[in-house]
Amino acid sequence: RRVDHARQSVEFADRSGDAFWKMGSRTALADALHQAGQIIEAEELFREAEEIQKGYQPEYPYLYSLGGFRFCDLLLGQGRYLEVQERAETIFKWRKLPRWNPAFDPLLDIALDNLSLGRVLMLQALEDGTGKFTLVGDHLDRAVEGLRESGYQYYLPLGLLARAALYRLQKDFPKAWNDLEKAREIAERGDMKLHLADYHLEACRVCLDEGKTEEAEGHLETAKKMIKETGYHRRDREVVEMEERLGG
Repeated sequence: RRVDHARQSVEFADRSGDAFWKMGSRTALADALHQAGQIIEAEELFREAEEIQKGYQPEYPYLYSLGGFRFCDLLLGQGRYLEVQERAETIFKWRKLPRWNPAFDPLLDIALDNLSLGRVLMLQALEDGTGKFTLVGDHLDRAVEGLRESGYQYYLPLGLLARAALYRLQKDFPKAWNDLEKAREIAERGDMKLHLADYHLEACRVCLDEGKTEEAEGHLETAKKMIKETGYHRRDREVVEMEERLGG
């Protein structure tokens, strides 16, 4: 349903001829497709949206704000963290320019950019094997605090789940569970089913790292059920990875 509604939004925006709405409706549809696991079409739409933005804001060649974060989320899911790093760092540089409109800079935007950079640095540390997560923690702490201050409860679990993953990698399981439970409570109150599926996937990883196989299996089964019910197929690959870790 979300994809269908987003497609209708694109149609209406195109009829209006308003470039801002044409751009925004495409990022919303792209994000819906991304969550459904339709990566290729989603990326094409993000690129279209970016070209539309360049038409009326040539000084800002990258999508920014929520649309930019959603595009970075897709790229990070494919491991393309260097591209995300370039985008996020460029947007932080834009904030220092005299022409930057403060209206483009709410707490939510800054928090989401910190979240993107934190995830980038976490992937880098994993790839190079250094285990240097200090800067990761700095960005994720800012992200969580900024998301909390922004008042947008829907996005706060994203920061908490990312930080829980960091704590898991650092073997600080009590802190990982603390963030996980906070994310779960928010998601349950708001009926945020995709966030709940993500909670169970990360809880599965933590349990596996703690050697709690039976509990890990329970979290994975719940995640699989929720993914199937919601069509949240961007997580299908992660389910397979967890099943392999559990021995099939």
